[in-house]
Amino acid sequence: RQMCIRDIINAKYGALSFEAFLVQCESAGAAAMPDTYYRGLNNFISEIRAAPSKEQEEKRVNKELANIRKKFRKTDLDGYNKKKYIWKLLYCHLLGYEVEFGHMEAINLVTSSKYSEKSVGYVAVSLLVTENDDVLRLIINTILQDIDCSNNHNNNVQCLALAAVSNVGGIEFADALSNSVQALLGSKETTTIVRKKAALCLLRLFRRQPEIIVPEEHAEQLIHLLDDSNTAVVMAGLSLLRAVCMCQDRRDADDNEVDGTVGFEAIVPRAVRLLVQIVINRDFAPDYVYANVPCPWLQVKILQILQLFPPSTDPQTISRLTEVLNRILGETNPVKNVNRNNTTHAILFEAIKLIIELNLNQNLLTQAAGMLGRFVSMKDSNFKYLGLEAMARLAKLPNGSEYIRRHQTTVVTELGNTDISIRRRALDLAYEMCDTANVSTLVETLLNHLDHADYAIREELVLKISVLAGRYSEDHDYVTYVMRLIEKAGDFVPDEIWHRAFRVVHSNDEIQESSALAAFEYLQAPVLHASMCNLACVMLGEFGYLIQAQPGCSLHEQFNLLRNRLQHSERTTKCIVFSAMCKLATLNLDLKQEVKDVAQGLCVCSDADLQQRAVEYCVLAEDLPHDVFQHMYENMPPFTEQPAEEPPRVYEEPDTPIESDGYSPTTEQISSMMEGSPSKQQGDGLEDLLGDMNPNTSTAPAQPDTQDTTQDLMDLLGPQPAPIAEPLPPPIVLPGPEPEPEP
Repeated sequence: RQMCIRDIINAKYGALSFEAFLVQCESAGAAAMPDTYYRGLNNFISEIRAAPSKEQEEKRVNKELANIRKKFRKTDLDGYNKKKYIWKLLYCHLLGYEVEFGHMEAINLVTSSKYSEKSVGYVAVSLLVTENDDVLRLIINTILQDIDCSNNHNNNVQCLALAAVSNVGGIEFADALSNSVQALLGSKETTTIVRKKAALCLLRLFRRQPEIIVPEEHAEQLIHLLDDSNTAVVMAGLSLLRAVCMCQDRRDADDNEVDGTVGFEAIVPRAVRLLVQIVINRDFAPDYVYANVPCPWLQVKILQILQLFPPSTDPQTISRLTEVLNRILGETNPVKNVNRNNTTHAILFEAIKLIIELNLNQNLLTQAAGMLGRFVSMKDSNFKYLGLEAMARLAKLPNGSEYIRRHQTTVVTELGNTDISIRRRALDLAYEMCDTANVSTLVETLLNHLDHADYAIREELVLKISVLAGRYSEDHDYVTYVMRLIEKAGDFVPDEIWHRAFRVVHSNDEIQESSALAAFEYLQAPVLHASMCNLACVMLGEFGYLIQAQPGCSLHEQFNLLRNRLQHSERTTKCIVFSAMCKLATLNLDLKQEVKDVAQGLCVCSDADLQQRAVEYCVLAEDLPHDVFQHMYENMPPFTEQPAEEPPRVYEEPDTPIESDGYSPTTEQISSMMEGSPSKQQGDGLEDLLGDMNPNTSTAPAQPDTQDTTQDLMDLLGPQPAPIAEPLPPPIVLPGPEPEPEP
């Protein structure tokens, strides 16, 4: 706010000194006063400017603040001295020093009947007081009196009060003053300048308290601002209406969300009429011409507010709007004058956004797409950025890819732009313009760009490549893209991506063999990322048997490859590698013994998870028949949800394991639960694993002691319950020997 005040002073008074500015502020509404009117203030400012160092300046300021604090303690201080000391406080405040007193003196000046004192008080309140200060309650009645048309006919005082309310804002001001400000907008006695300031003040209050404007009560009055003959009032009204229409907090009587444009549909024909008046009829106020462009800010505001509404159902309104948009597209050409060039293209870009939002005229869309293509190819970074942003909007249309597909090469080229903001917009556009026709080309290009992409956008680039590959490519291509993605930028690939890739392979029998072969080839690399190692080991453990007949891919060679990878992997990866080795052991008795030798060495490792897997494997390999052992390490069952049928997304919610509650059922309890358990109904082989718990039945496994073996198995498996599909009867506590990675 300090910088804003200084900018206003410099813009309005130019090279005038601060003391001259104070004199002019004091003389507003009164007779001009001599330059020595505030002699003490002039001397103070001169001493501050002449200070040789920052320390001397701070010392002089602290001395003056102490003197002012002492003066304010007197009860007989006249208006002249109050104003002088308040100006000194404001000057110290603008220099950046903290001013914690003088608020009450500023409040007293606001309540004064003299304009010179009231103006100083309002300026001080605007700068020194915040919306949370309790002293604001003391001037609410004064502000109400100052802005009331029936009590006060001084436009300067009304403007001072509205400006102070706008600067301070706050919910308390909004609740207490909004009705009076709205009354100013609808009063016939309100002058043009006051109506404009009232609209801007109401905008400030609305942003702090949206409930002060009720469409059913205030819509007609606010829309009527667009019929005002003064351009300033129309611009202020458009700013207010645009904020109201963009509000997302509106709710109806049933507390349901309501679109902000409901109740304000009458804006559209009035806005189109204003555009026709300016662009077609050339009827505008000469004071609002900038760089030979009539009312550029008004045109921009109108085009912006029209983007919030659906297409009009009135053919005449649509025809007139189409004529205006055609005129804007046809008459906007680059020129050497920078100000005019920026002004005309600001209007042009808003017109293009409106054309995209309405999506009514194919000719306009074609013209807009051609212009955006030229903007993207320009050297100017601003035009390039805005062109890419507008193209991304165009690509979201149902037929948008038809208009921007020809610019695909240009867009991909901008991914290497030196400006990070342009690279991000180019990535967004490449993501939006992808479809089944160009997915292979575009994903391949993005993968190649990933090698030298900036780290600031690499993570976003990885996610978007994964989404595009999963949404538009075939299953085999998707798995290939994910593997290449991990190979190029494994540190930026979340685990959910390779989880989903495995689900795709598991659900498609046609690509399991080729995926296993690709995993075998990746595992032969001397250096491999942990995510790639996890994916390759899971695939090899599940589908390695499909490639055992191919040269160089026998089960023993797969086992040797996994054993070598086990020695050079991190902790979490070692668990997955060992699980893959256990699955291969079910296919060959020799491998079963070799894996057992490896497991015996891991039984003393420091990692608890890996140690548990190794101990479980050793016990299961020794005590269980081979067919039961195979069942314990059989392949994963089919997923209940097919990845191809899910909505395309990067993140797949992983299945969270059920934590153990320490409950370990006895053999008799397991026997009773097996009769109605979902696992037995589904026929997943648990009855084959545990056998009949009744020793009198003839179907018990041929073992020396059925009850002892089963009890030993239950003691080994411990209290961890396995996840079940349906929460019907109590689950059987039967955790697997190794938790499979859940994609």
